[in-house]
Amino acid sequence: MTPDQRFADEFWLTRDYLPAFKRLPGMTIEDIVRCLGGARIVPVPIPCDCRDGFYGAHWRRPEAY
Repeated sequence: MTPDQRFADEFWLTRDYLPAFKRLPGMTIEDIVRCLGGARIVPVPIPCDCRDGFYGAHWRRPEAY
């Protein structure tokens, strides 16, 4: 699972606090798919009560960060 830099401005954490995220060099989602050979891109919705604590997990509960 990896964030797509093209959508960095749509998530308040990267837009407001990590603006350099979208300027990071790196692979695009399509580059990753090519390297994996036959992988597919599947958006995974993150529920508002997600407790895992990964990058976008607390999108609706900023105090959890």
